[in-house]
Amino acid sequence: MRFSCGVIHYLNNLPNVDQLYQKADQLMYEVKKQGGGNVLLARS
Repeated sequence: MRFSCGVIHYLNNLPNVDQLYQKADQLMYEVKKQGGGNVLLARS
């Protein structure tokens, strides 16, 4: 079993929670494209 996760560090740069969720979701799909079993971290 593999675990893929997208994590974003929130620094009050995004106008709303929906954009925060969308960025984390994009990271998760990027991890899955790389084969899964990993975590990507980004800052907003």
